[in-house]
Amino acid sequence: MSYLNAREVFQSALHVLCTTGNYQNRLIRAYTITTQITPARDLPSQLISEYYELQYSMNSKVCAKGESSLMATVTSLNVMEVAVIIEKYIDIYKGLVETSVK
Repeated sequence: MSYLNAREVFQSALHVLCTTGNYQNRLIRAYTITTQITPARDLPSQLISEYYELQYSMNSKVCAKGESSLMATVTSLNVMEVAVIIEKYIDIYKGLVETSVK
């Protein structure tokens, strides 16, 4: 995957985040879309740590039996935490756009 393809992946994730519906489902769908990326291959070096921070922020909670850490995290988020995660998606996308313009 090239930086251009990674940009398209994050653009798709942002599109999902901007649609209507339950924010938990939208966050999970956006996360699933971005798991197509292999950071070392698909992202500029300056965005790799941001990508891992995003992944961690979506999997930071310990899960109950039968529940994924993604689901445990998403269901525990408050409005401010959701906004911070969405901002991370935007920042990575912005970085990919800037990289592809150069």
